[in-house]
Amino acid sequence: MCRNNSINSKMKRLLLTAVLGLIATVAVYAQGATPRPRIYIAFHWHMHQPIYYPYESVVATNNANRFSFSLNHVHTSRSGPYTTWPRDAVMRGVNAGFGNFGAQVSFSGSLIENLDNLAAAGVGFKNWKAPWNLIKNQNTVLGNPRIDMVGFGYHHPLMPFLDYNDIRRQI
Repeated sequence: MCRNNSINSKMKRLLLTAVLGLIATVAVYAQGATPRPRIYIAFHWHMHQPIYYPYESVVATNNANRFSFSLNHVHTSRSGPYTTWPRDAVMRGVNAGFGNFGAQVSFSGSLIENLDNLAAAGVGFKNWKAPWNLIKNQNTVLGNPRIDMVGFGYHHPLMPFLDYNDIRRQI
């Protein structure tokens, strides 16, 4: 009962914040916003693959034929997004002359573990972190990261809806 009240309370606060933000936006434009406002675009790549079978690595689960599809293929068919595509997209923006071009990327902990296990087993993803390491320390003209690695919980939780102890377990 206590947990449901906590979730309901958090959901009400989130909804109230969204409504107040919408009201503030409408109020600004109702007072006469600039005729040609600047347009800002944000990119966020969110990467996730679960632990497919409890207490097994993705390699062990695949080798045990627990599913009618190949977990190796599930991951290797997405090797571009997991390795180079976000970095390449950001560099195209930089090369086109956009000095503040950048993006955000989040990886769940379970995906990182899967990619590490696949790399160790020789199923692709050797040095999969190298493209990220090449760009993560590059900055925009204003000194912001070109790619900002956003933290996300291990099993893809919605952290605001978890209690403190569960959040700590996800980190």
